[in-house]
Amino acid sequence: MKINATILRGLLQTVWYRSEQIKISRAERRVLLNELVNYFRLHIDNFPELNSLKILQEIF
Repeated sequence: MKINATILRGLLQTVWYRSEQIKISRAERRVLLNELVNYFRLHIDNFPELNSLKILQEIF
């Protein structure tokens, strides 16, 4: 979890045109994506099932 917080902080503090410089493994991207989706499910009432989640998981 601490590693994911560090990665997320780095992403949020990076300007968009330098985002390609952040090196994140495929496994870390998948875990981060799943944790972000879980966060939204916990904090947004009736958060819908994401149709694009499977596609995002394949890309990431």
